[in-house]
Amino acid sequence: MSVELNTLIDSELLKTTTGGLSSVSTLKYNGAELEWSEDTQEAYVGLLSTGSESIVVTANTAEDFTTATLWSTTANKNTTVDLSAGTVTLNSSGIYKISSWSSLSSDTANSLLTIRYTVNGIPSSTSLKGLSKDIGDTNNLSASGLFTLTSGDVVGLTIESDKACTLTIQDCGLTLHKIDGV
Repeated sequence: MSVELNTLIDSELLKTTTGGLSSVSTLKYNGAELEWSEDTQEAYVGLLSTGSESIVVTANTAEDFTTATLWSTTANKNTTVDLSAGTVTLNSSGIYKISSWSSLSSDTANSLLTIRYTVNGIPSSTSLKGLSKDIGDTNNLSASGLFTLTSGDVVGLTIESDKACTLTIQDCGLTLHKIDGV
């Protein structure tokens, strides 16, 4: 859709008059074409666990959340979700707020549990940590952070422990929300 404006309006008004920014392909003001790209589009996604899942981990080795039975999508706009891999591929560049939470336990006492965001398979320095003091203790971990990401980036989660063990994920979630275009 091509939109011709005679006066500048804010993006909220533009959304209501065009039926959404994603439908705009060309934007003009007083006859001059304004810079417009997919990168200015809104994007978000939510992934939630559909039940508990056990993952066997080797000490100090990151394991992907890749079980197909674990994830379901709650909302999705301008992202591509791979439920079998537990990942989200971004369709636009920008600054994203990534949040995650989990309830998990270990079958090994005194295990330091760590969950990390991954971008293109590379674990970030941002992590969630909790100590599972006793066997079966439930740890509730949550965090969020801001990340500058590029269209095509693949975001996921890894889990690790400082000891070899079986981790049981009782509940978890991952959300991404684009807060600014780059």
